[in-house]
Amino acid sequence: VLQACPEIMIMIKGVVAAARSVSVTLVLLLFIVYVWAIGFRTVTYGTEVGNTHFKTIPQSMLSLFLQGVLPDMAPFVYELSEQHIGYGIIMLVFILIATLTVLNMLVGVLVEVVSVVAATEKEQLTANFVRNQLLSSLKRVDTDGNEKISQAEFESLLVNPHAARMVKEVGVDVVGLVELSDFIFQNEKELDLDDFFRLLLELRGSNNATVKDIVDMRKFMRQEILTLENDFLVHLEYLVGPQKEHYRGSKKSECGDDSSACKSLQEKGVQTSQPSGNSE
Repeated sequence: VLQACPEIMIMIKGVVAAARSVSVTLVLLLFIVYVWAIGFRTVTYGTEVGNTHFKTIPQSMLSLFLQGVLPDMAPFVYELSEQHIGYGIIMLVFILIATLTVLNMLVGVLVEVVSVVAATEKEQLTANFVRNQLLSSLKRVDTDGNEKISQAEFESLLVNPHAARMVKEVGVDVVGLVELSDFIFQNEKELDLDDFFRLLLELRGSNNATVKDIVDMRKFMRQEILTLENDFLVHLEYLVGPQKEHYRGSKKSECGDDSSACKSLQEKGVQTSQPSGNSE
């Protein structure tokens, strides 16, 4: 049953998790009832209502609890208590668990579900409204009519005050989006309209960072570092290359046509470049 309906396990765990809070609340409630019971016992002493409902402190607490906190349950609890006091206690425990805990938890769950559904529907309606509004603006900036957006068309769209207001309404920073235009169109010259709207939804400031976002950032950083490393090596070769050629040419000019002298000169250079061993 629990595997078929995991919501039951959630409710059970919720009851267990709420046990401490419910206990503290009941203690506070009993303290309040006790204080008011003393007050009613004092002010109604010797009266008819006092003798009926507030004759003793326990009776005053029971009257306040049943008539004030659980007025609908009072006649049934009194009827059970007349048969046996244990029946009334068992009924009170059932009321505390079923009515005050589970039903109130059900109300909280319903409020939570309704809030999530309302937020999702509101977000979907906003996204559809912004999409329809931006489509009309995109048709005006789409000069080639291929239903794709280029970087120039993208920047022209964001310059439009109406389109910028729609982008801001969906939760995207317009200024930041303009600054990201070079990055967005780094690999592709044009974007499909669906990809463009998906990109807008991904760039909303209310989105939470996910594992996929972190992995994508690591891939991008690794690619950028490799590109930077390759560019650095190319520039280093460009700067050092002429000096290396100049050094080789100077060595050849020192050797001249005498190959034996060149060979001895190279051997001397090798010997001097080798580290000297220990003199022991």
